[in-house]
Amino acid sequence: MGQQIGGYSMANTFLDALAHHRQSLGLPALSINWGDWAEIGMRSRYVQQGYKLLPESWTLKPTQGLQSLNQLLTQPMAQMAVLPVPWSEYFKLFPQAANRAFLQSIVQTSGQQTQTKAQGQFLQQLDGLPIEQRLAQLITHVQTQVALVMGISPPESLDVERGMFEMGMDSLMALELKNSLETSLGAAIPAVVAFEHPSVAALSTYLAQEILGWEISKPSAVESELDDDDPLAKITELSDDEVERLFAEKIAR
Repeated sequence: MGQQIGGYSMANTFLDALAHHRQSLGLPALSINWGDWAEIGMRSRYVQQGYKLLPESWTLKPTQGLQSLNQLLTQPMAQMAVLPVPWSEYFKLFPQAANRAFLQSIVQTSGQQTQTKAQGQFLQQLDGLPIEQRLAQLITHVQTQVALVMGISPPESLDVERGMFEMGMDSLMALELKNSLETSLGAAIPAVVAFEHPSVAALSTYLAQEILGWEISKPSAVESELDDDDPLAKITELSDDEVERLFAEKIAR
């Protein structure tokens, strides 16, 4: 399928360029970038083959497509795109798009402002907590978002120290989690964040330090127990006397 899609993309890019070239010469041309058509065409075949495609709410009914074609034939542009977009769903998937100037009129009529207000309330809630409680609240929030994405109930049953991919998260879930956290925290988050910080605890700490700019104190090496699985990782942080003392305590136990 990958080679087939690559071929379609190359052919479509050529047609787009050809339409622009013809118009630059004063010749008639129109290239239409269609979204998925419902009921007919490639979509119906891919659905039968089990591929995951855009939801039905993002597809064109044949009658809608023909009406759009009639309208486009009378306009002067060389290239147009036709795709029915449920904007409330779109802004959930791509929350940062709400900040783009050319989408502001849509944002104002799609309910996105209410979502932005809720986002501000969540951040105010965090800011109103004592510093020692903020991280715990953020961990609970991330735990809830991960549980929603993965369909785990209740959220409290999700182990915050266990790897999310070990529990069944996939790349699409990771993208959905990223978008959900961007919406609630009001900040751009790297697409690979769940891969680089694969547990709720690790992800929460990253968000607190790198996205929200919190200063989180870390326990000293002396206060930390030596990790039996990887003792050298912490031994390097200790003085010789501290190493000897901790090993003596372990031997005694």
